Amino acid sequence: MTAVPQPPWRVAPFLLWTVALLAVSTAVPAQQGVANPVAQATVPAAGAAATARARAQAKARAQARALARAKAEVQQAQEEARLAAEVKALEEAKAQAEAKAVADAKEAADAQIAAEAKAVADAQAAAAAAEAAKTRVQFTDLPIFDRELSTMLGTPAPTVNVAFYDRVKPSDLPDRLQRWMAAVESGGGKVKVTPPPSTVTAKNPFLLLSAVNAIFNISKASKAAAVAALYKSAETYDADIQLKVDDKGDTVVDRVVFSQRAK
Repeated sequence: MTAVPQPPWRVAPFLLWTVALLAVSTAVPAQQGVANPVAQATVPAAGAAATARARAQAKARAQARALARAKAEVQQAQEEARLAAEVKALEEAKAQAEAKAVADAKEAADAQIAAEAKAVADAQAAAAAAEAAKTRVQFTDLPIFDRELSTMLGTPAPTVNVAFYDRVKPSDLPDRLQRWMAAVESGGGKVKVTPPPSTVTAKNPFLLLSAVNAIFNISKASKAAAVAALYKSAETYDADIQLKVDDKGDTVVDRVVFSQRAK
């Protein structure tokens, strides 16, 4: 049997009556203290949401505090690293300054020692030069040479050097110097000729023989003059005529060295 559709004006009152009945049945138990199933379902959901929010907020606050602590720790670590770097830089600067001070002090001390050593060496050289000047005379064919040489030999100096301004060949030994050689011989001294060093070759080695002959063939006049009081100071000396080869290859007299004989 097919159901016959009801007109809307018949269905609407039924729906209204049903809704009203449900509302009354829900409201009455709530007023009498009986739990409402809908309300009971709503309260736990709201509490869970509040708890979740509280937990989320607590977690956020904890995360914020942790982040703040981490940030503070990072800042502290950075500050400690900065302070450590500054301390290290200061220590390095101090060490460098101390090392430089030590190096400067050492350099100053070395410079002072070097200056003092140089001063001592200069003083010794000056003293040696002064001493050498006292026992060195330049030959001139003038009476002043005889007086100077006589004074030096009469000091008496251990050695006296006679140097030459001009080139003097051994075979042309000046008469004035020959008289001094004769004075050495007359006092029992020896007169010898020292040739140039063996590494130097003379142009004419036979000049050495003529030099020796010139020494030992001193004129009688020179021997007679050598007895004068001016030459007495040479009688305690030996004489060494030292030769050299000049830049032209000729053998010439370098100097004459008077050496005092041992008594």
